[in-house]
Amino acid sequence: MSKRYDSANQALNMKNIHADPDLIAQNIDIVLNRRNCMLAVLQIISDNIPELLSLNLSDNKLYRLYDMSDLQEKAPNLKILNLSCNQLKTEYELDKLKGLKLEELWLDGNPMCDSFQDRSAYISAIRERFPKLLRLDGHELPAPISFDVETPTTLPPCKGSYFASEGLKMLIVRFLQQYYAIYDSGDRQGLLDAYHEGACCSLSIPFSTNHPYRSVWGFHRLSCLVGGSLPCSTLPCASKYLKLSIHSAFVGPGQRVKLDFFASASAFLSVTSGYKLSRGPISHCHAGSFLPPSSGQVQRQPVPSVVNAAPFSFQNTLLCFTLSGIFKEVDSRSRDTVRAFTRIFIAVPVGHSGLSIVNDQIFIRKANNTEIRKAFVMPAPTPSSSPVPTPSTESMPSSCPGLTLTVEQQEMLQNFSLQSGMNLEWSQK
Repeated sequence: MSKRYDSANQALNMKNIHADPDLIAQNIDIVLNRRNCMLAVLQIISDNIPELLSLNLSDNKLYRLYDMSDLQEKAPNLKILNLSCNQLKTEYELDKLKGLKLEELWLDGNPMCDSFQDRSAYISAIRERFPKLLRLDGHELPAPISFDVETPTTLPPCKGSYFASEGLKMLIVRFLQQYYAIYDSGDRQGLLDAYHEGACCSLSIPFSTNHPYRSVWGFHRLSCLVGGSLPCSTLPCASKYLKLSIHSAFVGPGQRVKLDFFASASAFLSVTSGYKLSRGPISHCHAGSFLPPSSGQVQRQPVPSVVNAAPFSFQNTLLCFTLSGIFKEVDSRSRDTVRAFTRIFIAVPVGHSGLSIVNDQIFIRKANNTEIRKAFVMPAPTPSSSPVPTPSTESMPSSCPGLTLTVEQQEMLQNFSLQSGMNLEWSQK
């Protein structure tokens, strides 16, 4: 590829790359309509020439552009793109590249060019996707007619955690510290004390409509379906997060999948693919279900996770709060994958200062590049001479209401946990 790069014009010529004599001499087969080849080329561009201005992919038998959907991220300054003499059949393939701010585009020689009634319809369809386009197939385009004045807008900066009162903040922070101390301990039996006997739990993961036969995470498919003939490949699945058992929890159109959950609660499973939640029987506590155990397999980022507790959500009988953050899978198969999550708790008071969860909703997705870059950044330590008491993690706040840490002690605990790599339970010891 270095021979095909023009550094003076910042242009990469990948025309007819599968017939390159140097590659053929070395018995290297590069076919850009194969996903692995296209992704490899994009990664080379990102690693070596992210300043690329012009890219020629003509005469490569490309019939789809889905594998090029990351091109904007890999080459954000790209202005010229040549896709001529390929096999693109519809202009809708260009939707995968809509984020590019192209000034020149070549599409002649593709079957899609013959599907328009006239040139004006052709130009209109292409310009709908690339409004700043100046040249199409080597011809200057007329100036676009526009009556709208584009006003630059900036989104407000993201705020941190929000609590209606200091007392509410102390209650929630103490609850979360004790909850995740047990969660990360390897033995989650103590989590039973945190849940109401009629509690409901749900897990939601994103589902790719472009690839209906696999989850966007590439998780292993479910190995078993019960009571129907729906192929396993049509259901997205996170095998690390859900394990098969005798407890029916998921209902599709006539099919049932048997799953196990980590809490003694009525279990729900939600997948954004048109299926619905269905109440399942109470499940026994299982340390390896629902989410992978944190001890040795997952590292969460306790700070800066964001907690929001709206003023209207707190009453004498009900408390609703949201926890957002990231965690890292560090088992041998995940390769330190970073995930983002949002977790919504609905709890009722127990005793004088305890909480009992009646509804637990978790949404997990792939972390974006910004989140990954900021993940697990070591904060500056906060010096203090105050001792940190050793709390018991045998049960949740409902069974140990007397355990209280000051704000300064909580900060010390979080900082020490981050610096040492230990979870909160061992950091307190």
